[in-house]
Amino acid sequence: MDAELFWQLVADICKLGEFIASTGTGGVSANIVGRFQVGFDGSENVIQRTGCDDHIHCHPDQILAFKFGYFDMGYGAEPCLELINHESQVCLRFYYRGGDAVQKYRQFVERHRRYENLLAGEW
Repeated sequence: MDAELFWQLVADICKLGEFIASTGTGGVSANIVGRFQVGFDGSENVIQRTGCDDHIHCHPDQILAFKFGYFDMGYGAEPCLELINHESQVCLRFYYRGGDAVQKYRQFVERHRRYENLLAGEW
């Protein structure tokens, strides 16, 4: 995916509210809870938790799509946004922790209608 487009979509996703960012495979996972923004680590863009230096490095050229859906972490199905890589694997999940998920999803999709080929699923 084009890096500029990737970071713009991520910045707009971050504006939806608070998330749990989760990544990990093979029996290990890492969770970062809070509000996020696009930040910088040196000259590199990162997804950064607001108010601190916690951040996530991404390689936009390896990301194929954003997939909206629901995922059960053990408390019932919750709105979730997954970043899908070129191997069709989930490489990062954002569990949404706010209200009005369906309305926020619809507004996001409407704003980014021209990129619908990169957006799958729904809330």
